[in-house]
Amino acid sequence: MFELTSVDTAEPPHSSPRTGEGAIIDKKNTIYSKNTIEKSIISHFTSPCSRPIIFSGFAPLAEKLSKQYAITYIDSQKKPSLNTRKVVKGDVLEFIYFNASPCLVISSTTSADWHHSFQLDKLTKAIERNKYQLVLLEFYDDDVIKVNRSLRSDLNQECVEWSLKGITTKNTDYGHSVADISGHSGKENREITAKLGIFNKQRLLSYFRKQLPGYEIERHSTLIPSDPSFTLSFKLKGNRYGK
Repeated sequence: MFELTSVDTAEPPHSSPRTGEGAIIDKKNTIYSKNTIEKSIISHFTSPCSRPIIFSGFAPLAEKLSKQYAITYIDSQKKPSLNTRKVVKGDVLEFIYFNASPCLVISSTTSADWHHSFQLDKLTKAIERNKYQLVLLEFYDDDVIKVNRSLRSDLNQECVEWSLKGITTKNTDYGHSVADISGHSGKENREITAKLGIFNKQRLLSYFRKQLPGYEIERHSTLIPSDPSFTLSFKLKGNRYGK
């Protein structure tokens, strides 16, 4: 069993979240998975053509999409070798508030690092301020993780198998919690611990629909095969960027 701890209402100073490399489960099928995820993302567009996209999380996919789209990749640790139009080091939530683009894509490996309530507030304000035409956001699904009490994801290069140790509720309005997870490093024969931002899909959907009435917001299955996550699409009303 895992432990449900008390609600955490503390709001620490703003800090840059860690952005993971990606959430490909089976490394032998990386190429197949990238193709599948690429098709999932493009399916939200009216037609494939070159449009500027701000992208955070899952660097291999961003690099693949850069062959068709003008990608600005945001990461807390700059990757100078990444083959996209632009790579920016920093907090994606800060960047998207001051920089507009027709499309914004944030994967679950980035939202996994949102451990505090103010980060969802910053995200909402950024979308409202810049009127992004299409937004795709991926989040880890708290229901799936609570039931399975484990997940497979390369959040850390040394480990893909994680076990759930405990959950701290952060905000009940939009179902935000933080999961304490642990795994084993075969390379160094030691335990690795991490924190994972997880969300209730129905509460989060209701929250965004209330906060952003100018958008058509829908819930979809995960963009990443076998990943315990869900996707929310935000389409600016009256705009034909997305289908």
